[in-house]
Amino acid sequence: MKRSNKLILICLIFTVVISFAAGIITTVMLDSVKNEEYDTFCRIISAVREKNDDISGQEIIEILNTNETDEESVQLLRSYGITKEDWTVFSNKSKSLQIGVSAGFVCLLSGLFLTMLFLLYNIMMRRKLRGLTKYVSRINEGKYSLFPEQNTEDESSSLQNEIYKTTVVLREQSENAKKSGIMLKDSISDISHQLKTPLTSITLMLDSIADEDMPPELRKKFIRDIRIQTGHISFLIRSLLALSRLDADAIDFHNEKTPVSLLFGSCVNATEIMAELMGVSVKIDDSDDCEILCDRKWTEEALINIVKNCIEHTGEGGTVSLSVSDNKLYTKIVIRDTGCGISKEDIRHIFERFYTSGNSDKESIGIGLALSKAIIERQGGYISVSSEPGVGSEFIIRFFRNKMDNTYGN
Repeated sequence: MKRSNKLILICLIFTVVISFAAGIITTVMLDSVKNEEYDTFCRIISAVREKNDDISGQEIIEILNTNETDEESVQLLRSYGITKEDWTVFSNKSKSLQIGVSAGFVCLLSGLFLTMLFLLYNIMMRRKLRGLTKYVSRINEGKYSLFPEQNTEDESSSLQNEIYKTTVVLREQSENAKKSGIMLKDSISDISHQLKTPLTSITLMLDSIADEDMPPELRKKFIRDIRIQTGHISFLIRSLLALSRLDADAIDFHNEKTPVSLLFGSCVNATEIMAELMGVSVKIDDSDDCEILCDRKWTEEALINIVKNCIEHTGEGGTVSLSVSDNKLYTKIVIRDTGCGISKEDIRHIFERFYTSGNSDKESIGIGLALSKAIIERQGGYISVSSEPGVGSEFIIRFFRNKMDNTYGN
């Protein structure tokens, strides 16, 4: 029960008890007055009958029950010092005083008790407010602990918890804004760096092509190089736009049950020319076909980037193989190559944007694997890599069933 409700309950109980006690005291004292009045009337009646033997009991009853007041009787009583303002007889004045004093004492006691409760509640609330002020100050200093020993069920503790929740949300928003700002700054810097080299190269080659005395063979070579550079720029811009949309959660993945064999077929077709030029064989291992819930277009993009990376790092005569296996927990896709492998220093950074290892092609921009990782994880998957220098690398992609159901089942 909340502390304020407890205080209200105590006040109500105390008021009931005091009222009950006051009622009992008043009843007892009025009973005493009634008994004394009765005795007084008995004495008066005895005296009247003793002085007047001829008066009957019926006449006395009629006198007592009459509402008429005899002025002569009033004057007689006044001569004895008894007036209407007196309490029937002198002997009952003390009882009247006792009743008044008792009632006043009970009211005074009730007022004092309720005043003490009110002051106590105010002191407690001021103490709580001071505690909340200190708590907010600690939060402003970056101390975000909840202090469970102070966490009770009253209103101030509820307010403290809400302040904590609001502060945590604001802190997270502030940190995310800072991270977004840093990420945007780094992305702009990386984009500028990645575009600067090919654009400079294209500009120089165009200036050379403008020379009419340039040999035709060299002109053709420059045109071919410009086409390659523009292709790299196009891929870079497309990949950066995709990453930006993924970061902003602006891509809606359209889930459908897709056979993995179709994804593998698309990878082989998309990389066929590249593999042929580099003398690398891309094959699909015999394995039981299975289906995964995914966006076919974006998943193909992720797998093609990985296969391209494997081809680039596999020498002539090497092999890139694709296989799939399925169990109750996840579907596992394995892309394996027989290339140069990845060193321990490079493997930790292999999925970072714009990272290129020492044995990467000079035209590599280091964004394909980062894009693949973002696409796979956005769909509830997980990607890892293992490698042995001189032997080859193995990329393992797992699509967990529960995560896929949560991602696409709603």
